[in-house]
Amino acid sequence: MVRVGIAYIVFAWLTAQVLQVVFESFETPAWVMKTILTLMAAGLPFALFFAWAFELTPDGIRREHEVDRSQSITPQTGRKLDFVIIGVLVVALGYFVYDKFAVPESPDSETPVAQITEQAEIARTVAKNSIAVLPFVNMSSDTEQEYFSDGIAEEILNALTKIPGLHVTSRSSAFSFKGKDIDIPTVAKKLGVANVLEGSVRKSGMKVRITAQLIEAESDRHLWSETYDRELVDIFAIQDEISAAIVTALKEHLDAGDISQVVSAKRPTTSTQAYEAYLRGRHLIVQRTQDSVAGAVEEFSDAIRLDPEFAQAYAELAIAYTLSINDQYGELTWPVAQAKALPLARKAMELDPMLAESHAAAGMVIWNLGPPPETFTHFEDALRLDPNNAQILLWLALAYDSAGDYEKVIPLGEKLLRIDPLSIPGLGNLAANYAQVGRYEESEILLSNLATRSAANAEKRRGYIKWLKGEYADSVLFHLRALQLENNYPNARRDLAWSLGLMGLNDDSLAIGIADWIFIYLYIGRYDLLVNALAQSSPADQAVTENQRLMGQAYASMGDYEKALPLLETVWIDSGRTTGSSALSGFDIYDIAALIAARKAGQTETGTGNLVAAISSDLEHQKAAGRVSFDLDLNEGLAAWYAGDQEGAVGALLSAVNKGLYLPLDRDYLNDLYALPGFEVVREAQLAHIERERRTFLGEVCVNNVYADVWQPLPESCNGYLR
Repeated sequence: MVRVGIAYIVFAWLTAQVLQVVFESFETPAWVMKTILTLMAAGLPFALFFAWAFELTPDGIRREHEVDRSQSITPQTGRKLDFVIIGVLVVALGYFVYDKFAVPESPDSETPVAQITEQAEIARTVAKNSIAVLPFVNMSSDTEQEYFSDGIAEEILNALTKIPGLHVTSRSSAFSFKGKDIDIPTVAKKLGVANVLEGSVRKSGMKVRITAQLIEAESDRHLWSETYDRELVDIFAIQDEISAAIVTALKEHLDAGDISQVVSAKRPTTSTQAYEAYLRGRHLIVQRTQDSVAGAVEEFSDAIRLDPEFAQAYAELAIAYTLSINDQYGELTWPVAQAKALPLARKAMELDPMLAESHAAAGMVIWNLGPPPETFTHFEDALRLDPNNAQILLWLALAYDSAGDYEKVIPLGEKLLRIDPLSIPGLGNLAANYAQVGRYEESEILLSNLATRSAANAEKRRGYIKWLKGEYADSVLFHLRALQLENNYPNARRDLAWSLGLMGLNDDSLAIGIADWIFIYLYIGRYDLLVNALAQSSPADQAVTENQRLMGQAYASMGDYEKALPLLETVWIDSGRTTGSSALSGFDIYDIAALIAARKAGQTETGTGNLVAAISSDLEHQKAAGRVSFDLDLNEGLAAWYAGDQEGAVGALLSAVNKGLYLPLDRDYLNDLYALPGFEVVREAQLAHIERERRTFLGEVCVNNVYADVWQPLPESCNGYLR
């Protein structure tokens, strides 16, 4: 009987381990496993009873008292059972050793981001000291009070992020479930947290009732709940009280830090009305539409009018103005937006230099001016003050990428997604960064997850990755699919115009209307149009760093180095004398080449050594970051050219073109490069590649254009193809 009991327990344990793996793969509900374990436990007494009351004989199972002791085969059966037990124990021990030692542990901080997003969960590695704060339900009779319930939840979330050792999912991911009928365990699984806070707010005049409840996600069990009826005199005191109560309730379940840090050391404003205006502004600005950003500007302005010492309102208003430019969510030119935003960011810094939002606003505004080194100082200070701020992580990663500090980009992007696993820009940017280092499978996993949040954005990002591989035709088709999903998508339309230009479909590119994206003139060789467009703009527009860069490029491309030189020198200084592979408010490698030619033509005393060194430095940064795109070969080719290695230059450039690089073939400042022995092979390879891609694309849209609802090729483009 003892042997049977031991065999039963060992076999049941091994069966449970196997079933757990199988059930996790099929995402079987937790109650199924619990039911099986209960039945297994209940079966043990019955197994022992049958072992005591019955015996296995050659004639079958018989009652124990009916068996002649001299005929019993119990010793033989027992010996066989011993072997079975030993065998099962060996298998169990082998499984235990494999699970604990052969398979590396995956703590939450090390779980691959792509794995997290592929499963849309961190279920098996989720830390107990993790929480998501869902948007509180507005129970007020006035639907306009939605901002207040959202604001209460957001401020509690912000307070909880100050607790050392407590992982708090960011606002954008947690609030993405607003208004959706999804159960708590599912929400927690998607966000990768162990606990969820939900609640409701009912506001009537100066009275407010806030109900909050803390739920353990795995069991869907309420750990704590409370209702607060308060006079709306000191809303910050209410937020502090609720936050402290939540952490206290979590104390027995996690190893969080000092809860005294929950209590705000400094009230952001003494005016309840100003704070409500601020909450309305926050409610609007996160929606990222033209109307909502315009509304946020009004609300933050109102908050400042009600409390001129409200630092957070100044910071948010500065950010709102930077989002109001005509290629984002508004109609302001950058000089106008800058003139409004810069004094506000400076005022926020003056009022509270220890506020993360003040540094974030200052960094954001200054970034668009260069970015000078101060950009990184402000963003890094903001991150030091608020290490889990997903928005700051996003901006800092973009700034590092634009300045050529590539090694820092992916780690920041991965940290962002651990905090904000459903971030639309976070998913898209990291997918692009993964593709740049050849991690295409992980990139596609992120894009598949992004598609559940923003299908159009995912298609546009896939278009970028196709371009990165030199597949121009497919790149354009993805941009068209993005427009089919979201016709009013300026960035997708901009990238469509740009991609058409890469394939030599210049008239089609111009027909889209690129007044707001004059950089495209560079890619279609219409340098005269670029110069004319900027010449007709206001002096303030002409003074914008990016426009000076474009104007300098255009003049250098046309061979007018006298006009190009001062423009490019100014931008070079503003960029912090660094270069990056993209010209996102920076100085790219073609700008370097143009400035080198301009300095040589002007016979300046400055020389070109620091510019050539910048190319080599950028090349080393790309290699250190593991980048594999054609930009690496482009840098190697130009570095070899300036070093006098003509053969090495041609070989590297040919490699870049074969990988899909679009190398401009009509820029005056590259004439000496075009004249290198053997460069004709590079030219022919480039033209052949463009011709292949153009014919592939026209074959898709000239005969049976499934994208006709958003774009049609010009008749002359198709006529040339059909001939």
